[in-house]
Amino acid sequence: MLLFIVVFTSCATSTNQPNQLSDFAILSSFENAIAKIIDQSMPAIVSLTITKEERKDNKTNLTSPSGSGFIFQEDGYIITNEHVINSAKSIKVRLYDGSSYVGKLVEGDQNTDIAVISIEREEGFPFLPIADSKKIRVGQFAIAIGHPIG
Repeated sequence: MLLFIVVFTSCATSTNQPNQLSDFAILSSFENAIAKIIDQSMPAIVSLTITKEERKDNKTNLTSPSGSGFIFQEDGYIITNEHVINSAKSIKVRLYDGSSYVGKLVEGDQNTDIAVISIEREEGFPFLPIADSKKIRVGQFAIAIGHPIG
């Protein structure tokens, strides 16, 4: 009985300390941090509209699949999925601010499903740097942001 009283008392007092944050405050702080990261990242997120030719029943049809990616260098290099741009006749890149550019395929790799495309303009683009894989640890958060259909 004495052990129960000691354990119960220590549990009850540890949750009522004035310096501890409530679960709600912790979650609210986490939510605000994620929203801030997304707000800061959105200018570098792009929407892609692809024009492809598909042959079916001896007819050639144009299709316009969409995808998303992000600018990873100020000079307009974009990472996206290779399956999105595979066989593309044209690539239209739309930035978060609404501006549009013609994208050019730089390289694609089907095995990793990663492709790099580029866009050009006089001034630099907003970008998200790629993390150093040697500094990434198991258990770190990753946030996926995209808007393939705008």
